[in-house]
Amino acid sequence: MHKVPTSLKALVVKQFRSRDFEIVERAVPKLEHGEALIKVHAAPINPLDLLRIDGQVPGLKLPFTPGSECSGIVIDANHHHKQRLLGKRVSSHAIGGGWAEYVVTKADNMIVHENPDVDMDQAACGWVNPLTAYGMYFNAIHLLKSAGIAITAGNSNLAKTLLKISNKEKTPLISIVRSQSKVAELLELGQQEDRILVSEDKEFPQKYSELLNKYNVKVLYDCIAGPFAGTLLNGLPKGAKYFNFGSLSGEPIGGIDPTNMRFKELSIQGYVVFNFIAGMQAEEKKCCLEYVRDNFELIGQTQIIGSTSFDAQQIGECVEKYKQDMSKGKYLIKMSD
Repeated sequence: MHKVPTSLKALVVKQFRSRDFEIVERAVPKLEHGEALIKVHAAPINPLDLLRIDGQVPGLKLPFTPGSECSGIVIDANHHHKQRLLGKRVSSHAIGGGWAEYVVTKADNMIVHENPDVDMDQAACGWVNPLTAYGMYFNAIHLLKSAGIAITAGNSNLAKTLLKISNKEKTPLISIVRSQSKVAELLELGQQEDRILVSEDKEFPQKYSELLNKYNVKVLYDCIAGPFAGTLLNGLPKGAKYFNFGSLSGEPIGGIDPTNMRFKELSIQGYVVFNFIAGMQAEEKKCCLEYVRDNFELIGQTQIIGSTSFDAQQIGECVEKYKQDMSKGKYLIKMSD
């Protein structure tokens, strides 16, 4: 059994938009009721980490430790199932930042892997993307009772994960991609050709509206924003909901026809997996976490293109590499071999 430490090393960001990181030593926090302590195996660099490092997340104060998820082993818990949790391999959200030797998390937010042979590098990326995707599915199909789902950036890792879930559950997913060159890879994953829309197509608005009505899609997830969001919202069927989960265009949401929005009773909301999971009922959260665990071989696999040891300069270099092309795959920060 692992000994519970009194101190830990963590990477700290002291200035926004800087790659001049620092590794500091600090005391291991006292566990509040319901929390667990994880000895970190690895933590990925995610898009959310880049937003935080560059000062684009409202309310974030310096200094802070990045890292929204990690994999590791539970070494302590202030929880009624403590003995059951100790020694378990987990994928987890990290409350104080995952780029550290040890992290604290809510025990009920962990994905506990019963398979002792789970790949812990893959498990490091096994919370945010899989749970975001299944959360989208659960929200649209189970909570909002939509017959199908539509998503932009349909060839992204997240959208591909949602496609795997939709194929398994036999639920229509409309994949919206930017160009025809993105279509082939979706077809290889089993997407039906008539459920792929190319936004560069001049007839996109008409085809989009017709397809959503055909499959009775009442939920759209968009990570583009900008004026394209207006095109998407304006084409939604009556009573549908637009969820924004990103802003790849770098522009504010615009181009919305307010009359159309009022009479169709359309709505706009944000979607952040951490907030979504936090707001769920206990049984709903348990259902989502167990789905990811039970289907990890299907939806928990991530393209990992590089890794670094726990070194501030090397981590800064990996952050910059990842920012240049996030679609290629993830970089891992490895705390242990």
